[in-house]
Amino acid sequence: MATIAEAQIERWPSQRLWSKPELGRLCLLVGLGTWSAVSLPINLVMADNSVPDQASETESGDGDDSSFFEFGGIFLRFIPGSSGHLDSEFSIRNGLTFSDRESDFIVNIGGRMFVDLATYEEKKNANIGNSFDLSDARLEIEGKFSANWLFRISAGLTSGNTSGIKLDLRDMYLRYMSFRPIAITLGQHDEPFGLEELTSGRRITFIERGLPNALVPGRNFGAEVRSSGNWGTAGVGIFVSDVASFKSQGDQDGFGITGRVTTAPISDARHTVHVGASFSARNSSQNKLTIRAGPEISTSKVYFAHTGNIESVQHDFRFGLEAVVIEGPFTVQAEYIGRKLRRDAGGSDLWFDGWYASASWLVTGETRPWLRDIGNFGAIEPNNDFGAVEVAARFSAIDLSDKDIRGGRERNLSFGVNWYVGEHIRVMGNVISVWTNSDADGNGTLVGSDHPIIVQAQLQIFL
Repeated sequence: MATIAEAQIERWPSQRLWSKPELGRLCLLVGLGTWSAVSLPINLVMADNSVPDQASETESGDGDDSSFFEFGGIFLRFIPGSSGHLDSEFSIRNGLTFSDRESDFIVNIGGRMFVDLATYEEKKNANIGNSFDLSDARLEIEGKFSANWLFRISAGLTSGNTSGIKLDLRDMYLRYMSFRPIAITLGQHDEPFGLEELTSGRRITFIERGLPNALVPGRNFGAEVRSSGNWGTAGVGIFVSDVASFKSQGDQDGFGITGRVTTAPISDARHTVHVGASFSARNSSQNKLTIRAGPEISTSKVYFAHTGNIESVQHDFRFGLEAVVIEGPFTVQAEYIGRKLRRDAGGSDLWFDGWYASASWLVTGETRPWLRDIGNFGAIEPNNDFGAVEVAARFSAIDLSDKDIRGGRERNLSFGVNWYVGEHIRVMGNVISVWTNSDADGNGTLVGSDHPIIVQAQLQIFL
């Protein structure tokens, strides 16, 4: 999906902001401070389940010789006067932004922090307990080197069981925009597949994505060509494995082709009808893979539906359908994802699938924005100082049992309440009722036919 680097960066202030020596000194200070903050035991690994973010809209500034410094949502502009003194001007912005008019160089440093609290009413599995966790702490750097060369780097800090702090590198790519509306992206980024997978964690309606998201390709290293406009979007890319090691990361090994097409025949400020389709085809260089799905909770490492190792896999095919209807404060969205595994001689083909349908209502009257040129949701802007309040419900399902593979089936019914406090804070609450069949036993580590109920809250802070 689009980020600041693609959708918003050309709207940032174009005036001269910092001289190059000043910029160099400030970047050095920021770098030293960041290094000091994270100079604990760090391992470089890759994350496989997050998505690129949609940035908030900004407005252009004015002035010819002014400079600005922006951090934590506060924008400070310095304007040299005839006496050499500096006047200052404040306004609300996002993150920490630097810009140089002469070179068209822009860089924005933002981030996010998600804090989760969850409790379980367990029926059969005593090893599922209550939890309090920092589920996501991420630094995001994006911008442009020139008018046509954009970039993005996203990395997050997570706690490991025995290895201290881990640095999870999510995105690291360049995007070339000279042939607008065609964009070429090279590097580590989301494969163009699905709706929820490509929706930012700051924009999804529930704390976690639905069960069928276990079937999507996720992030990998590759090259993608995409075009967009008022008619919709179309993108296709060639992808290999995770950039951290260029080897199998569970089920993402091999060479693949992935694409997505969307259109919104109706799309205005209060009404949207959107449909889309995705596909992916990949060979398997390791000839084995594993598919698993958790109970839609970020703090849990439990996976009821779990195939274990599937051997002799030669080809991996995915297919997805998506739809969104927005009518004023009401939003309905649904997805279906199917996955076919073709095995070599002696092994029959396998078919796994999942789907979800959700509905939400912004009680305070706002409309969830739809960005037709990227085929995804925008940021909700509250109508009042209290913020926006949303209630939602979702049913999701996944089936990982076919032929000799008995990964199990899971069904989840979720209810959610969201409070959009402002531009940089969201508070979320979910209640999830889980049903599993006898095969959904976590590949032998859990008791199947379980029915836990989960209550989870999340505080989101982002710039």
